[in-house]
Amino acid sequence: MHRKENVAIMAQDYGGADNLSEYIIKNKVNKKFKCYYYLSGPAINLFKLKKLVSRPYKLNLLWNQNIKKLYYALNCEKKLENYVLKKACNNNIYSILCIDGWGNYEKKMQFKKSGKIFFPNKINVFDMTAYKICKSLNFQKKPHSASVFCLNPRQKFLIL
Repeated sequence: MHRKENVAIMAQDYGGADNLSEYIIKNKVNKKFKCYYYLSGPAINLFKLKKLVSRPYKLNLLWNQNIKKLYYALNCEKKLENYVLKKACNNNIYSILCIDGWGNYEKKMQFKKSGKIFFPNKINVFDMTAYKICKSLNFQKKPHSASVFCLNPRQKFLIL
């Protein structure tokens, strides 16, 4: 039997959790991979409602060392996000950020570790305004470049 690759999924705020959960469902991430959920705040109820986590969900901060990918959303409260990004950075984990808002991206998505700035490997945005803002940040010229994709989570195709 083929073992599924381990992935981490992290969200806290409702808006980011909504887009991230739609992305997970549409791309069958929860079916293709063994998912370890790092959820808090409104994200817990949203993921329960969409049947991505079980009813008695409890945040467990133990990190599985076999995690190969991280799917996450930006949050206002950065404690959980910084914990997960530190693990991703320390373990060289491929990261995919799903953005729900339209502003302050560069500042919001930076995670500094030992003087280096960590950016995600891939950024998924869900509307053309966010796409244009992210493209204008010109990640290819940053020390850690990111590819930016515009997706419509309610449909199954790229808008590009």
